[in-house]
Amino acid sequence: MSEKPVISEKAWQLMAEAKIRNAMTEGDFLDLPGFGKPVSAIDDAVDAEMGWIKDELVRGESDALPPALDLKRQVARKLLNILELKTKEEVVVAVDQLNDIINSANVNIKWGPPSTTQPVELDAVLHRWKIRGNR
Repeated sequence: MSEKPVISEKAWQLMAEAKIRNAMTEGDFLDLPGFGKPVSAIDDAVDAEMGWIKDELVRGESDALPPALDLKRQVARKLLNILELKTKEEVVVAVDQLNDIINSANVNIKWGPPSTTQPVELDAVLHRWKIRGNR
């Protein structure tokens, strides 16, 4: 009984790559259905599998966000709270505290994407605060 030759994984990969390159050169892939078009419903497949994660993040109930993205979520929430404050002095103090949080986080983020969150401009927040009917 003769043994089959053992082919390494690397050899299989090289052989497969060579066959794919040869088929591409000969144009074998050009007339495939859907050539040059996006894969339909690929997002639906991802949503079906990972939809619960997306829902958690949208609701803001997950702590799974990288620090830079969590910082953006915190800033958005705090800005909404700031717009509800009653006095200009409270707004100034709250914006100052928020900027301290942003500056500290920007320096201390150790993993995930880098933070692009900039400190909040006091004048812009005060303008929006006044527009909302606070004086």
